[in-house]
Amino acid sequence: MQDYYKVLGVSESATQDEIKSVYRTLAKKYHPDMHQSDKSAAEEKFKKISEAYYVVGNPQRRKEYDDQRKMGAAAGARGGVDPAQGFDFEDLLSHLGFTHRRGRQHKCHSTMDYDMYDDAFSQFFGGAAGGTQGGYRVNVKPDAVSTDVMINAKIPRSLAAQGGKVDLRMAEGKTLTVKVPKGTTDGTKLRLRGWGNECPLCHKRGDLFLKVNLN
Repeated sequence: MQDYYKVLGVSESATQDEIKSVYRTLAKKYHPDMHQSDKSAAEEKFKKISEAYYVVGNPQRRKEYDDQRKMGAAAGARGGVDPAQGFDFEDLLSHLGFTHRRGRQHKCHSTMDYDMYDDAFSQFFGGAAGGTQGGYRVNVKPDAVSTDVMINAKIPRSLAAQGGKVDLRMAEGKTLTVKVPKGTTDGTKLRLRGWGNECPLCHKRGDLFLKVNLN
């Protein structure tokens, strides 16, 4: 079993915030697009730290991983579950907006937990939001090309506190009305199923994630 703590260079007693901070630093250092001269080596390192973060950066998977480590060889003899099961590096690259997928065809997203990466990679994501109307209107654009789409939008604090509706004007000109729950806080992600990009293979649409930025 890989020592994911060693891969990230953190202690087994590190807090989740410490693990996220370390991963953010390492991910920026080994970001493939920052190493054009030796992209493959950087990508391999990026893959290892991202897999480690996938396991120990999630409290539930971390607990399962720690339990397996404590049981040691006995767990392996009983055919323990791979702690990184569900991690899909190609899918992660696509979700983060990388321009290549190692020649593989596009496929629908797996069941990966992308919120943890979105949070750690917030400095890499852009977005456009602005404009108002009676019912509040914001302009948004996709941050990454994939079946799932992450967008940022500025929402008035008063509307977030009281709850209400927001008209989103998408890049292709369509307008989508979204209900903002009462008490929505800054950084909250609202998921709109079936409003993402269409998969060119199965033609199933991904989801649209609206990340709320209060102003």
